[in-house]
Amino acid sequence: MAPRLFALVRDESGEDEAVVEEILAYGIALPDGSAATVPLSGRGFGRWLTPESASRRTATGLVWLSPGQ
Repeated sequence: MAPRLFALVRDESGEDEAVVEEILAYGIALPDGSAATVPLSGRGFGRWLTPESASRRTATGLVWLSPGQ
């Protein structure tokens, strides 16, 4: 399995009840199923069991940026 890119996205209500999406981090799903993320601030990184666990633990949506296998 080749690595896949993803983003962790938070949805928030903006003015006029519009939904605003904010990218909190970019990540890569590794061949062993684990994942690594880097926040947009560039400071620090996360290591996760799976991309889905990163999404759950950060209370964000998981958006795949590269096609699946």
